[in-house]
Amino acid sequence: MKDEYQISKNNLPTIYFFSSEKKDSFSLNPIYRQCNSFIFNCCMVEIFSDNSKNMMALNSFCQEKFPIVVASSPSTLLYVGTLRPRWSFLAIGCEHGIAPFKKFTYSKSLCDYDHYFAPTSLWAERLSRIYKNASTSFHVGDYPKLDDLKENVLSLQKSTSKDDLPQAWSKFPQRLKQLVILTWGVEFDVMASMPDEPGIIYLMHPAQNRVICNIKMRYSNIIFSTQDLTDILIAKADIIFGDLSSLTLECAYIRSNVYMVLDRNIYTKQHDLDDVLFDESSPRYAYIPETDVRIPEKCILKKIDLIQALKTYHVPSRFTSFHLAQDFLPPPKVLGEISLCAKGVLDLAQTTVKNIMNIPNESYKITVLNFISNSYREILGREVDPSGLQTYMAFLCNTPKPPLVAGLEFMLQLAQSPEGQKANKNRPMNWPLIQKFSEDALK
Repeated sequence: MKDEYQISKNNLPTIYFFSSEKKDSFSLNPIYRQCNSFIFNCCMVEIFSDNSKNMMALNSFCQEKFPIVVASSPSTLLYVGTLRPRWSFLAIGCEHGIAPFKKFTYSKSLCDYDHYFAPTSLWAERLSRIYKNASTSFHVGDYPKLDDLKENVLSLQKSTSKDDLPQAWSKFPQRLKQLVILTWGVEFDVMASMPDEPGIIYLMHPAQNRVICNIKMRYSNIIFSTQDLTDILIAKADIIFGDLSSLTLECAYIRSNVYMVLDRNIYTKQHDLDDVLFDESSPRYAYIPETDVRIPEKCILKKIDLIQALKTYHVPSRFTSFHLAQDFLPPPKVLGEISLCAKGVLDLAQTTVKNIMNIPNESYKITVLNFISNSYREILGREVDPSGLQTYMAFLCNTPKPPLVAGLEFMLQLAQSPEGQKANKNRPMNWPLIQKFSEDALK
């Protein structure tokens, strides 16, 4: 299969995997490893780290003619867009989870990508239906992180070591080991009211640290998730309760005795979930937003049911453990094949070489046209004239210079022209600063 991706090294675009937080890295790493094993021209860039390797990667990214960006959150794409013009790179999106409940999983921001690989067919179909007129191409991808997690958990389940277990479990080995997974946005008062009993571990999103850091428990443990510790907890728990987080669904995919908790009273008002999802009086109660798929009510525990189950170490028989229906599942991995996301990225790299790196295609020209038009409006305060459009289209489409440098040169020419200086004489704080920064960057 490697022969399929043997492209001339001189023309091959570098594929940059950008992550803005740890969870992005966990999701991107399996795709990065698979792509890099085929073409050896991939680069992982962790924005949250300032090490020299990242700095070198960012410098290379700014200099390359037309790189490919793979990101697992639109906010990361916004950051990348500050480094060079949006039209000057191909943006590919994938997901850092498989839970399709939060609003961002079907928000318009996903249309900022040129291509987006959804983790499930339901997810891809939903986006294609909602944004049928978008220029973004939505594809059915998968979620390679899930295979890594499953492998780690199965390996840890075979281990008899208890050295890494938190105190709530190691100090009370006779107690049922109960794990409660709660996502971002949990109310302080809710956590303060949760049972403090031996054998209970509350696994929280790291962003919750400031909110609940003052809650002290005598017997239970509140733990903020890290990859290694999370794998251990999933493997060693006797029973797992989880809310609508991706980790809950991942647990249900890997193992049994996983129960779903669905209760609006757990979260703050700022939580990224539609209230109708929690409203039992609504016909859309427990439905995945913008779909006809519903969580079976017999699988749903309310907050009061969760507390009772934790206190009694027993789940009433009227509830059943949560099993992932086919709609929730990524496509099955084919033995010996790379993931659909990795194959999709590599295929797009091939297409980029043929259609963009050498001769700008029509869609590339449109992005250049939009860039020129927007620059004229922002700098000169008017629409671009035919002569200027022809001159700068030819320059930006044919220059051998990196797009960042070429784009800055173009904007400087507009800003430093007599018309530009006249248009911006009442905005002294804007363009002088931009000019100085641009001149320094061009040196």
